[in-house]
Amino acid sequence: VNANQLKFEIEDEGTGFDYNNLDDPTAPENLENPGGRGIFLIRHLADEVEFSHDGRRVELTFALTPGADAPEASTTSSEAAAA
Repeated sequence: VNANQLKFEIEDEGTGFDYNNLDDPTAPENLENPGGRGIFLIRHLADEVEFSHDGRRVELTFALTPGADAPEASTTSSEAAAA
């Protein structure tokens, strides 16, 4: 936490997932699926989303500056940045 942003780092011990290849939960064929909305919601609520460790780790950044709304989070991968 600092004056401008709040960051969360979450890591899981599971096998991870392909965060670049997710079904669109708003597509008509997916609307009644019981799952698949979590990453969609995260990307729309956070100002920045960064995945790493094959999808087992995510860093969420939220701007604390008044009026700093982002319509959709910028999503990056630290694996891609390291390449």
